[in-house]
Parts: sequence; structure tokens; C-alpha cells
Amino acid sequence: MALSTRGFTAREAMTLGLVDELADNGMEVALERQLQRLFHSSPRAIAETKKYLESLNQKNFGVQIDMAFSEITSWLKTPENVDDIIGFSSGCPASWFQKYRGKVNV
Repeated sequence: MALSTRGFTAREAMTLGLVDELADNGMEVALERQLQRLFHSSPRAIAETKKYLESLNQKNFGVQIDMAFSEITSWLKTPENVDDIIGFSSGCPASWFQKYRGKVNV
């Protein structure tokens, strides 16, 4: 696949796991679902992930693996992170969680 020039239909991309969902019901509905997922994410985790991904630029794979291990180890050394993970695995919301309320007409 990586060396061919054949494209994929949206349905094929979904079947292959290249995309999480299709916008079958329209872009606005898909965008709303994506926003819900993002708003359920930890703001700190998003910021740390963005910082980590930017740091991977032009590093070899071995260095990337070492960096990933170092990052996850440092995240797990923070008691609040561990508490949130344990709570989440038990079905509780994380400490930073705020319920997404959807669109607000202003």
C-alpha cells in the first residue's frame, strides 16, 4: 500500500483503521462529536502531547522510543495523573473533567 499510487475510498480507509469515523451524517455532526472527544481530554495532557510530538521532528526511531518511555515515566510519577488513571479505569471522571455542553447560542 505505501508504495502504490492507489487511493482509498473513505469506507476503505475506515476499514483499514486509517480514520476513526466518516462524516456520513454531515461535517457539522462529525465536528460536534470530535469536539466532544477533545473537550473530554485533559488540557494538560493535550499540551504535553503536542510538545512531545513537536520534539519528535527529525529524530531517529530509537531516540523517539527513548523519548516516549521517558515521557510516560515522568507522567506516571505525578500522583494526580495516577489518581486520574485509576479513577478513569473505575468509571469515574478525571479531576480536570468538565462536561461538554455543545453549542451555545450567543
